[in-house]
Amino acid sequence: MKLKLITFLLLSFVGFSQAQSILDSVKINEKTRLIGMYAQYDKSKTYEYLNFFIEDKNIIESLKSKLIRGKIVENRIEQNDFKIIVLNGNEEVENWMLSPMNSNILMNGIYYEFNSEALKDLAKEYPLEYTFYEKSFSSKNEYKEYKTKMCRDKNFLFAYEPFFEYEGTFEITFPKNSEFESPQMIDDYLRPELNKIVKEENQFNISYELDERNLKNRDEYIMTIECNKEIYEKLKLKNLKKTNWKINKPFGMFFMKK
Repeated sequence: MKLKLITFLLLSFVGFSQAQSILDSVKINEKTRLIGMYAQYDKSKTYEYLNFFIEDKNIIESLKSKLIRGKIVENRIEQNDFKIIVLNGNEEVENWMLSPMNSNILMNGIYYEFNSEALKDLAKEYPLEYTFYEKSFSSKNEYKEYKTKMCRDKNFLFAYEPFFEYEGTFEITFPKNSEFESPQMIDDYLRPELNKIVKEENQFNISYELDERNLKNRDEYIMTIECNKEIYEKLKLKNLKKTNWKINKPFGMFFMKK
């Protein structure tokens, strides 16, 4: 009997320790705003019915007990996702991707169980309709001046800043196999190869974009590299092809409440 009780308590502790609020690490203050939104590239607006927008500090605090992630689960993604974004004023401080269909949330590169049913109540009480647009800029100062002006607009939510650091971008497609099991493994392979070429640090950026192509592609990883043209031309990789060199046209993306 005593053994059964100890086992029960241990299992209860493990289950409890795995459950944690997704807001635990967020420093909530008067400027904190919480957004739930379907991904802007999803033309069908699959999860628009879950959209919400909350800017009351006390309400956000109260959600710590409702927005709970569970145990670690396997990587399960879907074509269309949903995001929870934490803002400090108009600056993004956290961004998590959810898959309502698979009941998981991606946080710091790890997938956890997450029940999106709680989001339905938030969407009913604090609904959000949003729109977004892109605008090109010739310099960082031009972008900063424009964003400062936008921050005075009560309907402005946040912006994705344009990248001015690199001349362009290109792609490399990697097979999903034992050598390249994840984007991190690809980064570990690719970064040393690029470092052989560059003269200084921070002359390139490697990313795996969760866009429609990568979400649909079950057999390959499409990696995006930002750099100057000279690096692109000098990089040689065995059995891998570089494609889609594009000159950078820096643009910002601005999100607004309707």
